[in-house]
Parts: sequence; C-alpha cells; structure tokens
Amino acid sequence: MHSAIQVVERTSLRLVILDPPYALAGVVVIVAAIAIAVGLWFVKLEGDPSGRIGWAALIFAAPFALIGWLLLTNETIATLSRETNTFTIEKRYFGMFSRTRQYPLAQLEGAVVGSDQNTAGLSFSLVSGEAISLGSFTDRKGYANAANAVNEFLLESPR
Repeated sequence: MHSAIQVVERTSLRLVILDPPYALAGVVVIVAAIAIAVGLWFVKLEGDPSGRIGWAALIFAAPFALIGWLLLTNETIATLSRETNTFTIEKRYFGMFSRTRQYPLAQLEGAVVGSDQNTAGLSFSLVSGEAISLGSFTDRKGYANAANAVNEFLLESPR
C-alpha cells in the first residue's frame, strides 16, 4: 500500500498538495538493514581471530538504513498562494534539508497527469512552456484529484 498524493489545504487563497513519504517502503528497507546487520554480525570467518564479521556488518547495512530513512522522511509540498502570489515546490530530504523552487503564481498555467501503463505523475505547466514535475512516476493514487484541485484553484477568482 502506498500513501496517496493529497490535497491537504484548500481555501480561496491557498492550495497545498503533499506528496508524502514512502512509509511502507522505508520501513521494509530499514527492517532489511537491521536483519542484514544482525545476520552478518554472527557470520563466522575462517582465519579471523575474532571469528565473525562484527562491525563490518554494520558498515554493510548502513547504506540500506540510510535509504530507508530517506524513504520515510522524503516529501514534496506544492503550495499555490494568492496571499503571496507565488507557486512553490519544496522537496524535503531526511526531514531536515529542503530544496525550494518558487515562481510567480501568474506563471502557472495548470497541472496535468502524465501516465504510462502502470504509473502516473503530476506535472505543473508554466506559461513559458516549462513543465515542472512534482516527483517521479509512481503507482500512487491521488494525482488526478491534485491536478483538478490546481486547475480549479487557478480558474477561481479570489474572494
């Protein structure tokens, strides 16, 4: 099961769309990292005085744990604001670091859902012709609802 793309706030002045973390995938990868570390910790090595892999197991499992943590904490937030007259996409990594791109709201033409056989993705179209992707194509749900919310927000006049 995957977390769906969500419209988390919708008022006449502001629209916020959340592309949430891949929680289930993150948990699975972290559990696998723990299993690898524990399993390898007790592997016996011939010719080694300690007789086991030990700390090397943790070093081997650490990249898996890091990937799991990234999947658990990685999120993207798209905000359309009439108050600040901006369209912002903020990508957060590890729950701390972020990369923000901001455009004038007037430059946002609309949102479209791109899809192939089994996956979909949300893209924002700018007046310049540039397409900005919310993220990669996935099998998550909610893309159509988010695109509709963006397009309706752009068509509404502020109250």
